[in-house]
Amino acid sequence: RSTLFPYTTLFRSLIFGTAGAEDPTKATMPLVIARGLQETGNDCKIVLMGQAGMLVNPTCAGNVQAVGFPKYTDLYDGLNAGKFGAGKVDYVV
Repeated sequence: RSTLFPYTTLFRSLIFGTAGAEDPTKATMPLVIARGLQETGNDCKIVLMGQAGMLVNPTCAGNVQAVGFPKYTDLYDGLNAGKFGAGKVDYVV
């Protein structure tokens, strides 16, 4: 056990998303990062600004599918339900 960090330190992260549905890979990345944080028990906030703000609309978000990643709506719903881990995820639009 480390003497500098005797306890597990949880991180709080702030993730900014600026890309909308026109670039599915960039739009999905904030949720992929948040999933990794949630799996390790860390809390984060996702700030959706600019074009990313339209991804709050379920119709728009349902059409976002990046190559090699889960669907945007699957990640979004999973993060909100906490099914990836114990970390808490909040959204700011």
